[in-house]
Amino acid sequence: MTEWIPASERVPKDKEIVIIARDYHIVPVCCGYVREGRWYVANNVSEDAWTRENNVTHWMPMPEPPMLT
Repeated sequence: MTEWIPASERVPKDKEIVIIARDYHIVPVCCGYVREGRWYVANNVSEDAWTRENNVTHWMPMPEPPMLT
């Protein structure tokens, strides 16, 4: 299993979608990415619904999808 990576130590590649953890009590884990040194998170199901985020504490790569038969 992949370990959480502190955002203070390193960030993912530019525009790589990852799982993020942030210091919120409501929805503390969601999808996000970094663009030009700034974090963005998905705020709903719309493809272009990304908002700026300042409270990312950790991240990890997206897992491989399940094998569907």
